[in-house]
Amino acid sequence: MQKLSIVSPQTSVPKEKRDSSKRTRPRDYGEWDKFDVEKECEKIDVNLVKGAPAAVVNTRRTKIKTTVNASLLSEQEKLPLANLEKNKGNEAFRANDYEEAVAYYSRSLSITPTAAAYNNRAQAEIKLKHWHKAMSDCGRVLELEPGNMKVAL
Repeated sequence: MQKLSIVSPQTSVPKEKRDSSKRTRPRDYGEWDKFDVEKECEKIDVNLVKGAPAAVVNTRRTKIKTTVNASLLSEQEKLPLANLEKNKGNEAFRANDYEEAVAYYSRSLSITPTAAAYNNRAQAEIKLKHWHKAMSDCGRVLELEPGNMKVAL
């Protein structure tokens, strides 16, 4: 039977043979005080300049389907799903991605048409300067809720 001995990393490798570039992160406050953030940032910047390939951002957008087949769902299942899609549209709108917002609002409307989804899609269409589509959605809001004040704004 072999004996296994556990040796700590500090005693197993002499100090002069340790690679200083592969230092472990500081373990206590005293070591953090000695940590030079500017120096580490400069190392990273130098490595980026030395020929590391630049990051490629995928600007090609995947097309989001604007309809959802909800024919097999009950009315109780449709409303939460429609609200989920509307909330995704709200997130896209807050991120200033109005085309994606329109797609999600359209998905919500394909499940269950609501005044809120029409209102929100109209606002996104206004941001995209699709005036006729926005007016059409505002008309639908007034059909569903004649007293809706948001559409008047």
